[in-house]
Amino acid sequence: MATPTTNVTPAAGAARAAPHSEVAHDAGHGSFPPFKPDSFGSQLLWLAIAFGLLWLFMAKVGAPRVGGILSERRGRISGDLSEAERFRNEASAAEQTYEKALADARRSAAKLADEARQTMAADFAGKKDMEEAKLAQHLAVAEKRIAAVRDKALGEVGAIATDCAEAIVAKLTGAPTRDEIGAAVASSMHLPGTRR
Repeated sequence: MATPTTNVTPAAGAARAAPHSEVAHDAGHGSFPPFKPDSFGSQLLWLAIAFGLLWLFMAKVGAPRVGGILSERRGRISGDLSEAERFRNEASAAEQTYEKALADARRSAAKLADEARQTMAADFAGKKDMEEAKLAQHLAVAEKRIAAVRDKALGEVGAIATDCAEAIVAKLTGAPTRDEIGAAVASSMHLPGTRR
């Protein structure tokens, strides 16, 4: 430690210089202890003891903890990877199942559409045939009615013509017989089944 320096201040009116003294910094001290050659043996011993204790602590406490953490992480990563692989396989299986179900649904829809088309075509053909048969039946009935009405009308025309001719001939000439008038009307109308 350095000793204090003393400064003497001149007294009033006196111009005296005071002596100045300083102590050196290394006075009372030796060299830095780790660099002293006489203490190397004890320093090396304490270094070996400290290193041994540190190594023992790390070997018994630190390294197992770090190893356990690394092992746990490795296990967790391995578990996560295997779980991810399992999920990937499940997703792939689900995708294949979905694709198969979609293809089955498409085939089923196409089959149903074809069946519906065939059913509708068969229904249409059946209804068409039925309607055509009904129409043909109605046409046949209508033709029969028309033929009956025509035959009736033609039959009445002959009677009306006979009555008119009889009245006209009776007025003009006298009274001819009904058979003579009927034969004359029939020959003029050219009716089938009548004589000419």
